Amino acid sequence: MSKDQYIVASLEKRHRTIQIMTEEENINQLPEGWKWVKLGEVCHTTSGGTPSRREPNVMTI
Repeated sequence: MSKDQYIVASLEKRHRTIQIMTEEENINQLPEGWKWVKLGEVCHTTSGGTPSRREPNVMTI
């Protein structure tokens, strides 16, 4: 694969569209009274990091 072909393939991977499932395609049945929501609607998410070893308050195992 040439460099140009590799670049094009990488860009195509990044710009894929997300296909939304229809109700008929959804195989996951929820109990009555439940509904599907986006994760961000029910909680706050963050990404972690490695604690500094210089901090004495960091728990060690």
